[in-house]
Amino acid sequence: MSETKTYHITTQRTARYFTLGELNTGTKDVWIVLHGYGQLAEYFIRHFKNIQNSHNFIVAPEALSRYYVNENTGRVGASWMTKDDREHEINDYLVYLEKILDNLAIEKSCNIHILGFSQGAATASRFAMHSKHKIHSLICWAGFFPPDMQWDSAQYMNEEMKAYVLIGNEDSYINEEQKIQMQKIIKSLVKQPELIIFEGKHEIIASTLSTLAQRIEK
Repeated sequence: MSETKTYHITTQRTARYFTLGELNTGTKDVWIVLHGYGQLAEYFIRHFKNIQNSHNFIVAPEALSRYYVNENTGRVGASWMTKDDREHEINDYLVYLEKILDNLAIEKSCNIHILGFSQGAATASRFAMHSKHKIHSLICWAGFFPPDMQWDSAQYMNEEMKAYVLIGNEDSYINEEQKIQMQKIIKSLVKQPELIIFEGKHEIIASTLSTLAQRIEK
């Protein structure tokens, strides 16, 4: 019997994203916000209504892989990647996210902030390192940088890029051992992200987000 062979092709598909606010000459800050595993961008973007204003434009791309959360019916969720055919899934979403920024035609005077929640934190990190656009802030919320992140890359070491890691003190998805390991990694870096521990669980806290946005946008 002949052996099974694996092939890959690149195919066109339709993706969707959602926005809050208007992208115009008054826009100063553009936020790209990436949802977590099992979420949908349409609902995730609602967490950012409290930071949307006349100079903020918020974009929530949706991951390319959707599925029924409860087996084969009911609520639908999306995922950025799995361990299966991992490298191709990563490349697909990097190309997809870059195309969104290209199509938006953001003015060079605008600051671009990328926030990833939970699974979206690894996605946000890879995209910030990959994008040809100038990224001003990388925010990992309830998640951490991926193990393959290039800490010495020119993008990350750029003085103008600020990095933040936000973890809830009651986050059941991140145990104490993981938090300790995370802190060790942060301390070992030449450029250390700011670690913010907030009162809360595995969630976006409106007041914490508002405080962070005010600091970043100054």
